[in-house]
Amino acid sequence: MFLGLGLILFGILSKSAALTGTCDTFGVQCDLQINRIEVFNDSSRTQTFVPQVSGQVPDWVKVLPERLTLGSNETGYFEVYSIPPCYADPGNYSVGISISNGSTETLSCSIGVEQGHFVDVAIVPQEKTITQCRQAAYSIELDNETIVPKQEKEFVSLEVIGLPS
Repeated sequence: MFLGLGLILFGILSKSAALTGTCDTFGVQCDLQINRIEVFNDSSRTQTFVPQVSGQVPDWVKVLPERLTLGSNETGYFEVYSIPPCYADPGNYSVGISISNGSTETLSCSIGVEQGHFVDVAIVPQEKTITQCRQAAYSIELDNETIVPKQEKEFVSLEVIGLPS
């Protein structure tokens, strides 16, 4: 009987946090996304919760604050900041966010990255017919069509192949 009572008391005191919210994002390269995770301390004592990031691209994700102390039946929030590098490969990446307070709850996050850097290239004129020992001039026009926020410049490496110098 005392053993059963002890197990029930231990279960009440060792409850983990209740987490709600999402950390899934989708955006273009170099674009900051912010999500909020709600943490509810459902134990009968004050607890400190510490986030940790793991997975394919943990350096793209920052969780603030770095620790959160909550009293019994209190709610707090973690802000999840996700920002893929400006030239990250487009695709989907997996990250896990673990919230620990003695026990651990984990959220799985999907970070979707869309191509955001575009440069239109036009050769004017497209075609020219010339005879031997004559030269032809072409213009190469580049137009920055990026959709990455606050990206005003693009680096372009241009190479012409297939013709003798």
